[in-house]
Amino acid sequence: MEFDKDFFAEQERSGFVVSADMKKVWAVELELFEKFSAVCEKHNLPFHLSGGSLLGAVRHGGFIPWDDDIDIALLAPDYERLTKILRNDERYRLLLPENGKYNRFFAKLCDKNSYVSQDGYNDIEELGIWVDIF
Repeated sequence: MEFDKDFFAEQERSGFVVSADMKKVWAVELELFEKFSAVCEKHNLPFHLSGGSLLGAVRHGGFIPWDDDIDIALLAPDYERLTKILRNDERYRLLLPENGKYNRFFAKLCDKNSYVSQDGYNDIEELGIWVDIF
């Protein structure tokens, strides 16, 4: 995925300053979403944006300025198929509710080439920038 050089410039959106660093996170998010979308298309798995991502798309024409992830939802049978497909990806790591220290009820597709330190996740060594999959 290619980004216009202006994509990474700090900007004000809805009265909130979006830093260049946040824009870098968004770029990784969008690349993850592109990967996710391609897998879903290849395997005929319908999905939709949910939560803050859906709200951001409608209200802000993209990310909510202070949001740092993408929320995606699938029907339960499609979610199960998708998690089986993504389990052994070389570039991305799939965290699932049944994965040891990860204790959420939804999956995270993480970029292995990034690292995130966030409250509640610091004990998960392999946590990279992610998209949430419900």
